[in-house]
Amino acid sequence: MDASITNPAPTSNALWQLAPGYVHIWLWQVASHPLDPKELTTLDSREHRRAERFRPALHRAQWVRSHTGMRHILSGYLGCAPADIVFRRGSNGKPFLEKPSNDAPNPPHFNLSHSHDWCALAVARDLDLGIDIQIPHPVNPSLWRRVLTSVEKTHMTTLSPNDRDPAFFRCWTRKEAIGKADSQGVYIHLKRTETGLLPLPGNSSIIAAINASGTPTPWHVTDLNLPASLYGAIATSEPVTIQLHALEQIDLIL
Repeated sequence: MDASITNPAPTSNALWQLAPGYVHIWLWQVASHPLDPKELTTLDSREHRRAERFRPALHRAQWVRSHTGMRHILSGYLGCAPADIVFRRGSNGKPFLEKPSNDAPNPPHFNLSHSHDWCALAVARDLDLGIDIQIPHPVNPSLWRRVLTSVEKTHMTTLSPNDRDPAFFRCWTRKEAIGKADSQGVYIHLKRTETGLLPLPGNSSIIAAINASGTPTPWHVTDLNLPASLYGAIATSEPVTIQLHALEQIDLIL
C-alpha cells in the first residue's frame, strides 16, 4: 500500500475541500513569547483548565497556541468561528467534533500532535486516524532497551551508532500514531506491536497492531517527509492520499 503525498496550491477554496479517502496534514510553528490573554478567548473551559496545569510559561504558551491553531484550522472545515467549535471525548478520552444537528453531515475526524514549537494536525472524513511528530534529540540507549520489542531491540544493536537515533524516532512515531488512532495510547504498543526501524517501503505499510488481548488490527501507517529534520508518522484505518499544507499556507488563514 502506497500513500500519495501531495502539496496543493494554497488557494482558499482548495484548503477546505476534503474528499473521502484524503487526509489533510497541517504543519506549523508556534511563537515562544508570553501569552496575550486575548489568545485564550477561543478556548473552552476544559482547555483553560488544561492550560493552567502547565507551570513553565513556555510550555503553556506552546500548548495554548497548538490548540488555538487547531481551532482556527478546523473552523475552516466546519464553517464556524473557532470559539464555536464543541469537542466531545470518547470512552478512552480521544476528542472528536460534536455534530451540530441530526441532519448535518458528519464532522471530520482529526488528530493533533506537537513537539516543542512544531504542531501537526491531521483531518479526514469517515476514517480513524492518529498522527505523531517528534523533534529529534540524542536518545539514551537505556530508553530503547526499555520500550522496543525484542525483535526491534535485536535489530537496533546491529545498526551503527549514527543510525540508532533516526531508527528510534521512526519506530516511536509509528507506534504513537497507531496508539492515537486506536485510542489505546502508545504504551500498549511499545513492546507488543512491531513497526520496524528502517524507512517503510514507499514510505507506507500495513502494520498489525497488537492490543491488550493480543488481537492484531491492521493499520495503514505512513512515514511523513517533513521539514526541519522532524520525524512523523500517520496511522489510518484505510489507505489514504495525504495532502500536506505547509507553514506558509497556514499563515494565510491564522
